[in-house]
Parts: sequence; structure tokens; C-alpha cells
Amino acid sequence: SKKKRQEIQRVARNMDLSGFSRPGKPGIICVEGLREHTQEFWRIIKAMHWQHITICKSELWQGKLEQRRRFDGFKEQLFCDDLDNEEGVMNMALFIKYLETHKSGYMKKELFGLE
Repeated sequence: SKKKRQEIQRVARNMDLSGFSRPGKPGIICVEGLREHTQEFWRIIKAMHWQHITICKSELWQGKLEQRRRFDGFKEQLFCDDLDNEEGVMNMALFIKYLETHKSGYMKKELFGLE
């Protein structure tokens, strides 16, 4: 829903998390930041009413956060050919290119079983 989408963005920005969200099916949320902030984000997001929500992968980083970030800020991404249609089908090629551009291409296997 529009309310959930706005809340996801608001909470992520307030907690200085970077990453992206993709509404629809499949819905995807990727956040990076301080461990306590990502855990609090998950606690808040999980409490919203969902048919199904799960953590696919969690990573712990060593070193300075700002040197490890892959994403600049938190944004909603649609990965659709038709940007005017928010309910559009996700273009997998656009999504994988986005992941690879942000040094996260390895996640295609975690998310979809693709090599």
C-alpha cells in the first residue's frame, strides 16, 4: 500500500539507512547501515501487516560503514520498462544490472537462484 511504501522510506531515512525498496510482487527491501539501526528497521517493518515477509540475507561488515556502503541514500526502485505503471512487471535484466552496478550482483543467486 502507499502508506507502507511511505513508511518504509521514512523509517530508512530517519535511521540513516541506505538501499532500496521495490514494491509489488516480488517486493524487495534492501537496507544497509549500523547493525542496531537495521535491526530496529526490521522490527518496525515486520510489525506491519504482510502476507509473508522474511529476511533473505543478513551480512555483518567490518570496518567503517561509509567505506562499505554500496548504495547512496534510500530510494524506491520499480525496475519496470513502463515507469508510469507502478504495478508493472519487474524487468529482471534491469534489476540485475542495478545490483551489479552497486556491487551486489551476488544477491541474484540468494534471491532467485540465478548464477
